[in-house]
Amino acid sequence: MNTRYWTEVNRTLCAKIISELHYEELLSPQKTALGWQLDGATQQWRFHANTTLWGMLEVDPKSICRADGAKVEAVALVLDLRQSLGMTDINLANFLEELQQTLYSDMVRLEQLENLTATDLVNMGEAQRQRYLDAHPKAVANKGRLGWGADDLHRYAPESGNAFALRWLAVRKTCCQAGVAQGLDYQTLLTQVLGQAEYQQLVAKLSGSVDDFHLLAVHPWQHQRFLSSQFATLFASGDLVDLGEAGPQWLAQQSIRTLSASDPGVPFDAKTALTILNTSCYRGIPGKFIVQGPQLSAWLAKLAASDATLKRQGLYVQQEVAGFFCEQPYQTQIAKGPYRYHEQLGCIWRQRAESVIGDHCRPITMAALMQTDAEGMPLIQALVERSGISPAQWLTQMFEHVVVPLYHLMCQYGVGLVAHGQNITLVLENDAPVGCTIKDFHGDLRLVDQEFVELESLDDDIRHTLTKLPAEHLVHDLLTGHFVTVLRFISPKVTGMGVSELSFYRLLRQVIEDYQQQHPELRHRFKQFDLLSPTIAKVCVNRVRFKIGYGDSDERPLPDIGEPIANPLMM
Repeated sequence: MNTRYWTEVNRTLCAKIISELHYEELLSPQKTALGWQLDGATQQWRFHANTTLWGMLEVDPKSICRADGAKVEAVALVLDLRQSLGMTDINLANFLEELQQTLYSDMVRLEQLENLTATDLVNMGEAQRQRYLDAHPKAVANKGRLGWGADDLHRYAPESGNAFALRWLAVRKTCCQAGVAQGLDYQTLLTQVLGQAEYQQLVAKLSGSVDDFHLLAVHPWQHQRFLSSQFATLFASGDLVDLGEAGPQWLAQQSIRTLSASDPGVPFDAKTALTILNTSCYRGIPGKFIVQGPQLSAWLAKLAASDATLKRQGLYVQQEVAGFFCEQPYQTQIAKGPYRYHEQLGCIWRQRAESVIGDHCRPITMAALMQTDAEGMPLIQALVERSGISPAQWLTQMFEHVVVPLYHLMCQYGVGLVAHGQNITLVLENDAPVGCTIKDFHGDLRLVDQEFVELESLDDDIRHTLTKLPAEHLVHDLLTGHFVTVLRFISPKVTGMGVSELSFYRLLRQVIEDYQQQHPELRHRFKQFDLLSPTIAKVCVNRVRFKIGYGDSDERPLPDIGEPIANPLMM
C-alpha cells in the first residue's frame, strides 16, 4: 500500500463527493472569507473552490482540510455527512464498500498515470488509453464493481491494463436468440476475430454438428462465476458446449463489459455480460434488443450515409453486426425476478471505431476530453495545441461534428441517443475534430412518441420495441446525456486556454443557431426539441443509489430529479 497514492486518491474523491453531492442538493457548503466550509455531524471541512456556470463547485483537492487537523479520507467524510445523505444504515454500509473499492482502483490508475503527460495520453491508441481514464464523471463511487476482488480487478479492470482471452461457448440454436446483419456471414466474422486456424479448432470440438450451434464469446470471469453453475442444466443436456479459451487478447474499456482486441487489426469490439454491480446497475446483456440490433444499426448507418447534414458533419455508426442471447431456462419462468438473472449470457459484436472511420483519422472518446494527466494538464488542451488552430475554432468544430449530428438525428428523425462520454467518440484528423461515431443502441436509443414520417423506413417491429418518449423528455438525451454529463466537465478544463465558460457555451449556442437557420423546414421541431430553454431538469444519479440501496429489483433503476438548473446556453 503506497501512502502517497492513498492520500491523493482520498483527497480527489473527497473533492468529487463535495462537488457532486452539492450539485445534487444533498450538501450545502457555505462560502466564507477564507474559502468554503462544510459542517458535518462532528467535524468542519474546509476547502477552496470555484463555482462554474452550472452552479457546480470545482473543489481543489489539495485545499481540503478538517478543523481538527486529522487526515482527509473519503469514508470519514461520508460518515460525518450521513445525516445529510439520507441513507439507511444498510445502504450506507454497502455504499462504503463501493467507495472503498473505488479508492483501491483509483490507486492503481494513479500509479499508471505517473510519468505520462497529456500529450502521451492523446498520442495513444483508443484501446490503450482506456486504462488511464477516470470512469463515470457523476457517480462518486465510479469503480465499485461489486462482486470482484483484488485478483479479479488485477486481471480484468481497465486500469490494470492486462489483456486476457475470451471463453467460447457453442449454444444450440433452439436455445438462443440471434441477430446477424443482413449480408454478413457470421463464419466470416468469427474467422476475422479468431483467425482461420483457431476457428477450425473450435468447430472440430463440435464433432460435425456445427450447423446446430451458434458460437459466442463470454467473459472468462462470468463463465467461472455464473455460467458454469447457473447454466449447468444446459451444459449437461449438450445444449451448451464449453469450447475453452481462444482467439486474441482483449482489453477492457471503461464500461468494463465492452472489450477491444489488443491487436488493432481485429475490426470488432465484443460486448459481454458481467453480473457485477457497477455504478447504476448490473452489467449484464438483456435479450430485448438482441435480434433487432443489427437491423437498427444498419438503418442508422444508412441515414448517416444518405442524409446530407449527417454526412457533411461526419457522423459514423459503429454497427452492432451480430448479437446472441441465451436465457437461463428456470429464471425465465419467474417474471418479476431480479433483472440480473435474466441478463447473464449474451454477446454483441460491434464495429470497432477505427474500422469505420478513414485511415487518416483516429478516435478519442468524449470522456477522454474531461481528463487530465497527473500534473493537471487537460487532454483537450494537448489536442488543441497539437492541432495548430485556435481553441475557439477547435471547440466550434467539436460542436459542429458532435452536437449538430446528434441534434439533427433528433429533430429530423425523432431519434434520441443517450450521448454520454463513452457512447460518443470524437473523430480527429490532424488532432482537430472532423466527425463523431455513435454506438450502444441497446437501451440507450429511444424514439419520439409521435408519428414522424421519417421513421416509417424503420422496421415496424423495431419501432414497437424501442422506448418512446415525449419530445420534451427525449431532448434530455442531449441536454442531460451530453451537455450536463460531458460538457459540464469539459468547459472548466478549457479556461486555461483563454476560453471562459461563458465563451464556451456562447460558441455552442452559435453553432446550434447556425444549424437551425440552415434548416428552416424543421423550425416547428426545434420548438419541440428545445435546447435553448431557460432551465434544464437536473438528473441526480447518486441520490438514486442512496435511496434505493443495493437490494435486488426486477428492473434497472431510474434517475432522481432535482431542482431545475439555469441553462448556460442562455447566459
